[in-house]
Amino acid sequence: ASYSFNVQRVSDDETPIAIGATVNAQLAHVGQRDLYTFSLAASGRLYFDSLTSSSDFRWWLSGPRGEVVSNRAFSSSDSGSIGGSPTLDLVAGDYTLYVDPVGPTVGSYAFRLLDVSQAPALVPGSEVSGTLGPANETDIYRFDVTAGERFYFDRISQSGPAPYWRLLDPYGRLVWGPTGFGSDIDVTTLNLSGSYTLLIEGYISPTTGTASYSFNVQRVSDDETPIEIGVTTPVNWTAG
Repeated sequence: ASYSFNVQRVSDDETPIAIGATVNAQLAHVGQRDLYTFSLAASGRLYFDSLTSSSDFRWWLSGPRGEVVSNRAFSSSDSGSIGGSPTLDLVAGDYTLYVDPVGPTVGSYAFRLLDVSQAPALVPGSEVSGTLGPANETDIYRFDVTAGERFYFDRISQSGPAPYWRLLDPYGRLVWGPTGFGSDIDVTTLNLSGSYTLLIEGYISPTTGTASYSFNVQRVSDDETPIEIGVTTPVNWTAG
């Protein structure tokens, strides 16, 4: 009977991270965990942007209220790989995010924690263009709404790997998505006043290359015009 083994001394790494910064790291030996710490001075809504297409890398998040996320795979954390709302509503305090792989997994991984409140504001009715680089990252936008307004989400162009898009209400709840960025989203009535979040989420694979996109969040207002029988009435259409 032949055999081989290694008694591996394990030392976990603990590192403070900045919200919005990309973490590129490596698990050097079997059994190692990487711990990342950050603090929130006030309540906030964060988004875990996975940049690693692997189900063998898992992450946990704990804070003042205990465990927030448990044993979530990097390959099932955003875009079309997770349904509902992927954002995390966190209270003020100190947090620890740790990466703990499955079994003897070692190697490199990457991710970002994004603050939804820091997303750039878009102007409804104006074309928005962007590039995901790498193609599996996520771009976040926000826009203000008065309750009862209607919007048409006009997909204009896309090149490279197709992302998904998703809309969240002012409380971080799902309005629609994740939906492939291949077609428009028809007229949607938004029932709450406040800031809505639009996510353009690159799919977890591939992890290289770029993807470009453009769209318009078109505020819809219907026109009402009296007409005269027998007289031609000119019409000018906008999306939705």
